[in-house]
Amino acid sequence: MTALEIITDERNGDLDKEMTEILKTRIITLINRINALGDIWFNESWTEEWLSLCAIKSIWFKQLWVDDEWIIIKSIDKEVKEDNIFRNKGENIPTIEVIRLKEQYDSVIKKN
Repeated sequence: MTALEIITDERNGDLDKEMTEILKTRIITLINRINALGDIWFNESWTEEWLSLCAIKSIWFKQLWVDDEWIIIKSIDKEVKEDNIFRNKGENIPTIEVIRLKEQYDSVIKKN
């Protein structure tokens, strides 16, 4: 997240449309890797990438999302920061809570 903070600080807290679309697409890709059966790309590097992309405390980041999406993004971020992402260490299986959040996100996307 440090790189994102530097970029946005240099641009007075603003990203252009292309940058915001790239960032949003990357985060949606991460959310889509959450799968009850596991996913080879849902692993420790997933957590690192999530933390590097999600600037939860930044106003500009919140503005990327509709309210329902934002609530879910913040909830996933909380699970990541509390290390409650994987059922067991060394497995690519998400916790029940993370799966529930992914299902909520899918529902929100279908509505919009």
